[in-house]
Amino acid sequence: MGVVAGRLARGDLSEGPGLLRAAGWGFELHELERLHRLGGASGAFDPSGRLVAFLSFVDLAPMRWIGNVVTAASLRGQGVGARMVAEAISDAPRAGLYSVEKAVTLYARLGFASGGGDAWAHRATEAKPVRPSVTQRMTRDDLLDATRLDRHQSGMDRGFLLRELLKAYPDSAR
Repeated sequence: MGVVAGRLARGDLSEGPGLLRAAGWGFELHELERLHRLGGASGAFDPSGRLVAFLSFVDLAPMRWIGNVVTAASLRGQGVGARMVAEAISDAPRAGLYSVEKAVTLYARLGFASGGGDAWAHRATEAKPVRPSVTQRMTRDDLLDATRLDRHQSGMDRGFLLRELLKAYPDSAR
């Protein structure tokens, strides 16, 4: 029996932070539990029951936003991530995600279509962009509104992080 992908219950999340940390992402269990409450999570387990892949999603009607997609290094390129993403969008009329460069080919193979910039969008039934996206360079004046929106959606105060990212990457902030 191989790797099995499926939805994760809240009790299945405990191995998620370690898997994400191995990929360079710093999430704590309480953060994954919050994301689970806002939507859910999918994962994949190896035959011994060890979590080897993880993703979270947040349902913000009409979209399901997918994030934190990670597969154990030893299993990358074997279709585990694809099965996990397919499970996560199986009951979503629309799904969207933001992609890191190395994952673009995976998402394109799954029918996600570029929505402009780093945003990728997908309709589970039609596999075309939800709407074209036009982005503009972010200015310091946009930062307050972006911080308020982020705080409202995430429940976290990440204003300091957003300011630092804008300073560090002024040409990439959109």
